[in-house]
Amino acid sequence: MSSEDFAIKVESLNKWYEIYSRPHDRLKQFFVNRLAALKLIKKRAYFHEFKALTNVSFEVKKGETVGIIGKNGSGKSTLLQLICQTVTPSGGAIVTNGRIAALLELGAGFNPEFTGRENLYLSALISGLSVAEIDSRISEILSFADIGEFIDQPVKTYSTGMFMRLAFSVQAHIDPEILIIDEALAVGDAFFIHKCMSRFHELKKKGVTILLVTHDSTAIKTLCDRAIWLKNGEVAGIGFVDEVVEEYLADINGMEKVSDINVGLSNIDTNLESIVEEAVSHVNPTSRRGTQDISIIQARIFGDGIDSNLVIAGELLKIRLLAKVNVHRSNQKIIVGYILRNIRGIDIASSNNEVEGCILDAENIQDMLEGSIQFTIPYLHPGQYSLTLAITSKDTSGKLTSLDYCENIIQFNLVSAKECHVLMALPTEYKFK
Repeated sequence: MSSEDFAIKVESLNKWYEIYSRPHDRLKQFFVNRLAALKLIKKRAYFHEFKALTNVSFEVKKGETVGIIGKNGSGKSTLLQLICQTVTPSGGAIVTNGRIAALLELGAGFNPEFTGRENLYLSALISGLSVAEIDSRISEILSFADIGEFIDQPVKTYSTGMFMRLAFSVQAHIDPEILIIDEALAVGDAFFIHKCMSRFHELKKKGVTILLVTHDSTAIKTLCDRAIWLKNGEVAGIGFVDEVVEEYLADINGMEKVSDINVGLSNIDTNLESIVEEAVSHVNPTSRRGTQDISIIQARIFGDGIDSNLVIAGELLKIRLLAKVNVHRSNQKIIVGYILRNIRGIDIASSNNEVEGCILDAENIQDMLEGSIQFTIPYLHPGQYSLTLAITSKDTSGKLTSLDYCENIIQFNLVSAKECHVLMALPTEYKFK
């Protein structure tokens, strides 16, 4: 990728911190380093090293929106601070092309004694705008922030929501080429978050490069082109949003991926084996996890009684399911559910037999579990969709165990007689006098 193509390039980035158990150990280390440099004593460490980031490398193209996910303490915020140059790396290199606007934490860079207006000017000046440029945009910034007369009050009197309103409004209106956001949209009322999302999409259309840290996997899927998963300070995954997010969610839920589709088929009788051999060819999930105590071996969709990958919006869709019982789980309920997703990996709808009041006891299942799921397909935007199927057990204490989770096991094309230019067209009745 040439220097003209990327907005952010991170190469072999490391950030290590010295952690001291006692305050005076830091002073000891200072003198030991000086004396060791003079070769008067041997160098020793009064600290232990914490590796916040280790050998992190990736590139972000200009105009791309990339989401960063990971548990607390995985290094997400540290990475953003390094990119914004508010923290110095221990090793590696970072190259950025373009003016950066950053919301690393709410109110970061604001002086609590200054008024909102004074902080607005200060923040915009630091970002590279002239006073004249700020004057020309201030009415738009204040209108977006919508904090009224508080703009001329010290920001130490602001609520967290007011901090966020003003900080986001300033950074979103300084014409950034790179916008970096660290969990800043997690605070605020629904109306303001909606305004933030609208501005977000405007910036995307303008070709602004966006780096977003959030724990909201739906936001990542909705807004981002790619995702980066950080785990213990290292890149655990990078690529298509839905794949990386699902790997991350599986990891935090303690579910291991299953690579062998024919789990536990050696101990079944001959007649059942022939059914399984025919059925296995219909199971091709993009990823699979769970204990496999019960494993899905066949999943097909039917519309109007025809086995097809073409589905018509507004019609009844039936899923026929066949699963093999590898391990009998006594005194437990079995929950079978589905998730309907669009091509961007956004969850459209989901349900399961327990939610719908259909109780399934493990004792009533023998060697095979057969069943069907049916629902009316809503009037969605035409295109490609997928179904994820999952089987879970629930013991008497309410503990859930994933038995088989088949990601995107069924994929189909949807067509609609109704025009739908948004995510979903709702059945609507109009009356006029």
